[in-house]
Amino acid sequence: MTNIGPSTVLPAIGGSTAAAADPWHLYYSPLISEFIASLTYTLFSNLLGIFGVADSASKLSIALLDGGLNFVLICIFGGINGGHFNPAITFATLLTFNMRLLIGFCMIFVQFFGAFFGSLLSRSVLPSTVFVDSFIALGILKRNIDVGLQHQFSRIEKQDYFSSFAGGDAAFSNRFQIFLLETLMSTLVVSTYMLGSTFETVLTTASSVGACRAVVSLIGLYTTGQGANFARLLANNIITSIFVVDDKAWRLFYLSVFASFASSIISAGIWWLVTATSADSNERQTAKRNFANK
Repeated sequence: MTNIGPSTVLPAIGGSTAAAADPWHLYYSPLISEFIASLTYTLFSNLLGIFGVADSASKLSIALLDGGLNFVLICIFGGINGGHFNPAITFATLLTFNMRLLIGFCMIFVQFFGAFFGSLLSRSVLPSTVFVDSFIALGILKRNIDVGLQHQFSRIEKQDYFSSFAGGDAAFSNRFQIFLLETLMSTLVVSTYMLGSTFETVLTTASSVGACRAVVSLIGLYTTGQGANFARLLANNIITSIFVVDDKAWRLFYLSVFASFASSIISAGIWWLVTATSADSNERQTAKRNFANK
C-alpha cells in the first residue's frame, strides 16, 4: 500500500539521510507543486461562482465540482508533496512531526502566494460584473447596491450583520457560532486528509477528501460562504480589497484565522489518538500470534 503525505515524500524528523541529501526532492519539488496546486485550486474554485446559487441545484453543482477539483489535484500532486494546498493541513502535519519545520513554513508561504495569483487570475479572466456576481454567489462578497466594479456595500446594523453573513442564507446570533461552524468544517477536511494520507492510498485519500470537501462546500454555501481553506480566503479578501470597495471584507476575518489554527490542533490530536490506538492494536495482535505459535 502506497501512502501519501509528507511522511512519504518529505523526510520527517529523523528521516533518511538519503532523502535529506536530495535538494530537489526535499525543497524544490514540494514547493513548486504546492504553488501550482494552490493557484489552480483557488482559480477554478472561484470560477465556480459563475454558476450562481439561485437554487439548490446550483449550490449542489458547485459543491460537487469543488470536491471533484480536490480529488483531481490530490491524485496529481499527492505523490509529490502530499497535495495539501491548505495551510491548516500543513500546520497539522507539522504538529504530528511528519514534516520538517523549514519545509512546512515554506509550503504555507507558497500556498498563500499561489492562492493570491489564482485569485488574481480569476479576476483577470472574468468581466467586472461577472467577477462580482461570482464572488457574491460564493459568499466572498456579502451584498451590494451597485452594478459597477467599485461596489459600495450597504451599511447594515450590527443585529442584521450576522443574519446577512454569507449572502443572507444563514442566520447567526453571534460570532462564536460562526467560529464553531468554520472550525468544524475545516476540521472535517483536515482530519480526513491526515488519516487518509497515513492509512490509505493516494486514490482512496483523494476520494475521501474530495467527498468531504463537497459536503463542506455545500454546507458553506448555505451558511458561511466559501471557507475551510485559509490561503484561498486570505487571497480572495486581498483581491476584494484591491478591486472592490468592501468595507466589511475583513470584519470577521479573524474568526477564520482562529478556526484554521483550532482545526489544525484538533486534527493533529485526532491523528495522534488514532495512530496510538492503531499501534496498540497491532502490538496486541502480534503478541497473540507469538503466543499462539509457542
